[in-house]
Parts: sequence; structure tokens; C-alpha cells
Amino acid sequence: SAIGLPGLAGYTFPDAIANAANKVLRDQGKPTGVGSSILRVQAASENLYRSVRATADNSVLGIQGLLGLGADQKAYYQALKVNLRAWGNEGDRILGQFVNDFDRTVQAQGRLASEGWARAGLRIGGTATEFELGQGISQGVTRLPFIRQANRAFGYWGDSMRLSWADDMLRDEMHGFGVLRKPRTLAEIEASGDLAKIAAAANRQTGWTNDRSLRTLGDWLVFAPRFLQSRLETVASGALGLRPGATLDQRIARTSLLKMIAWGTGITIAVNEALGQETDFRPILHGSYNPNFMRIRALERDWSIFGTWDSL
Repeated sequence: SAIGLPGLAGYTFPDAIANAANKVLRDQGKPTGVGSSILRVQAASENLYRSVRATADNSVLGIQGLLGLGADQKAYYQALKVNLRAWGNEGDRILGQFVNDFDRTVQAQGRLASEGWARAGLRIGGTATEFELGQGISQGVTRLPFIRQANRAFGYWGDSMRLSWADDMLRDEMHGFGVLRKPRTLAEIEASGDLAKIAAAANRQTGWTNDRSLRTLGDWLVFAPRFLQSRLETVASGALGLRPGATLDQRIARTSLLKMIAWGTGITIAVNEALGQETDFRPILHGSYNPNFMRIRALERDWSIFGTWDSL
């Protein structure tokens, strides 16, 4: 069968490959047909609004990065260095330097390089993120100095965090320190399908997934539908990871969420103790949600360590 891309005209592919590619094009491509112009204008305006709101504050470190900070501090530190250097004059080269260093290190130790991770489904997109300022009608602003650095810092953080985190999970699985607790070779992990599960878990846990919450409707109703979907999938996987016979990605999500909750709880209690405050451990109060549950009371207001995970 054929794949509906202009550059592939005249070529045919096995049905399974062509069908999968065409499904992605249908689900994630631009709307077509009657009334599609309205949807395209709406999508462009939503992208512009989202990217303007999210650009230049470097909030990726505490929003998309919060789960990784609790679960894998080593990977977070590597991504933090890339993020900070991406703001500099040589920032365009930072991701390439990181990937080259990463590949040399992991190949010398018998693990998977970045190209192999990309084949397994790990998201490596550079500045192309859900929050990139300069998509569609705002494309010209990507040449502006401050915008260029902000897009780099956000996208490069995600790529380096995913690579480092996925490699750490793979190393643990190979050495028997992972969630399955038995040593396995890289070939065994790949043949079992667990390599793709690790890649999918790393994607979701850093705010990326192939789907969007509510699909087209989500662009109207949700600020960042792909980021929301990634968190929903992570929480669902973590819950399923509590059951016997859970898959590797579900156990990874369970472990990551429990680590984040443990760190967040400990920090909340410690800060409240230092401030002479009592930590409120009651999620339900008088039959409704308790807004003071697991909050730090400081500067005459309540603060949650858990950020965007708090509502979930």
C-alpha cells in the first residue's frame, strides 16, 4: 500500500507499515475537508496562546521535570546542565554535544545509543515541542534571540532527560536492579518488547505522548492536551502497576510516582516543622476535599510541592 506523503509518491510498503503511517497522518495531521479552515485557525490560535504563556519562564524544570526530579536525580542533573547551557551563545550545539557524549558512553558500556532509542520510540524532537513558540502563524518569531533560546532550553531538556532516564532504567534492567529484579541482556530486553516499554515510560513521565486528551476537542478545552494526556497515562499506568502481573512500563510508573510522593511528603513535613506548622494529612474534611491537605503554609498562603500532579 501507499503512504500519503508527497515525498513517498510512487512507492509501496507492506500493509502493516502503510496502515500504521496513514493512521498517524489521519490522527495527527492537519484537518481537511469542509469546515477544516475553521479548525486550522482555531488550532493555530491555541498553539500561539499556549506557547506565549509557556515561553521563557523555564518552568519545565519544575513542571514536566518534577517526576524525574523525584525518581532519577542523576538524569535530572544531566538534563539541567543541558537546559542551562542552551540559554548561552553556543546553545545551538548543546544537544548535539550531549547526544555525542551520551552515545560514546553507553556504547562503551554495551547499552543503547540515541539512534537505537529513537527506533524504540523515544521522543527526540529538539525544539519541536507542544509549547514551542514559532509554530504556524508565529513561525517568524523563532529567529528572535530570546525566543530561540527559550525553545532550545525547553526542548533540549526533554530530549536529554528522556535519554538519560531511559538509559538508567535500561542499565538497571540489565544489571538486575530494575523492577523485574533479574539480570537480562540488551537483546533479551529488546526481544521481550520491554525496550519499547521503557521508551514509552520515559516519554510519558517527561510530558510527551503520541495522543492528546480529547483529541481535537482538547485543543478547545485544555491548555496543553498532550501534556495532560501524558500525566493521565502515567497515573493510570502507576495504578495498574500495583497489581500482580503488571507490565514493565506500569511498574516503572508506579515506582516513579511513589518516589515523587515520598520526596514531596518528606519535604512538606520538614518545611512545616521548620516553620512551626502542622502538616494536614486529611484529604477529606467535612465530606469534601480538604484544600489544606499536604500543603506548606508560608507567606500567608498554602503551597503544594507536587505542582501539576497535585490535582491528579
